[in-house]
Amino acid sequence: MFKKLFRLIKIYYLKLLRSRGTPHSIALAVALGFFTGCFIPVGVQTVVVVILAFIFRTSKIIAFGATWISNPYTV
Repeated sequence: MFKKLFRLIKIYYLKLLRSRGTPHSIALAVALGFFTGCFIPVGVQTVVVVILAFIFRTSKIIAFGATWISNPYTV
């Protein structure tokens, strides 16, 4: 069971490392994720961050991940 979990974490970690985009675009996605994670209510964060990532043309996956990293601090 731990091998499968470790493998899954490794796969997503490598996907994040191989994400395309400039450093500015990746940093903007993280900033959008943290912003929505701190100020938007918990049930709506995911929808708002994906919409904002489309508007600002940044990585949707990184913005989504940053939202859920900051989520425990919000709750």
